[in-house]
Amino acid sequence: MGSYNHELLATSTTVSDRFFNRCLVREKTTNERIYLKASQVESDSCSFVVTYQPRLQVRNENLDGHEMTSVIERRRHQEIRLEDSIPKQFLVSQETCVEHVMIILSAMLLSHSLQERLVRYISVESVNFHRSRGGIGGLMIEVDVKVDEEQWVKCVCSCTDKGTCRQVPETDCPICLNELSGPMGRVELSCSHHFHRDCIMMWLGSNESCPICRTNAIGQTVSLY
Repeated sequence: MGSYNHELLATSTTVSDRFFNRCLVREKTTNERIYLKASQVESDSCSFVVTYQPRLQVRNENLDGHEMTSVIERRRHQEIRLEDSIPKQFLVSQETCVEHVMIILSAMLLSHSLQERLVRYISVESVNFHRSRGGIGGLMIEVDVKVDEEQWVKCVCSCTDKGTCRQVPETDCPICLNELSGPMGRVELSCSHHFHRDCIMMWLGSNESCPICRTNAIGQTVSLY
C-alpha cells in the first residue's frame, strides 16, 4: 500500500423554501465535503488526524420593502483538530476499533451522522491495513471535513397593511457612515439602532453587542427592511 486520496460529498438538504407576502423564507442548507487520505508510514502504529472546519453564513433575500422580524445568530468559523493513535489491541477486530475511535471522536462534538461516517472509515481502513500487513508497518489516516451551512433568515412580516411598510429614518449607518436610505438591506436591533444589514452582520461576527450602546444582540429579535 502506498497512499490514496478520496472525496465524499454529503447530500445537500434545504429544509424549507417558500414565499410569504412576496418575501422569501428559507431555513437551512448544508453541504459537507470530506477529504480522505491514507498513507503508509515508517512508524509501526496506526494514527489518524481529523480536521473539522464549519462555516455558517447568515443571509436574507431582497425583502421588497417589507418590515421583517428575525433573530440574530453568531457565525461559526472555528476550526477543530484532533489527532490520536489506535493501540494494537484495538485493531484485532472492527468492533473493538469502532468503540475506541468513537470514544476519541466524541470529544469533537460532531453531528451523529458525520461521526458515524468518520468512525466507520477510520476503523475499516486501520483494521484492514493491520491484517494485510500482519501487524507490521504503520498507517496515517487524514480526514479533512468542510461543512458549509447557509442559515437563511426565517422572516415574519410585521407590516400592518400590505404595501404600506415602515420606512427607515433618514440617517447614516454608524458603521460605514453611508446613508441608510439607499438600496442596501437594513437592520434595526432590539435597542432601536439602525445599520446596513451587511455592516452589522460583519460586526456581530466578532462582537455580541450593538456598536453604539453595547446592548447584547445575539439571540435577540431584530427588524429587517
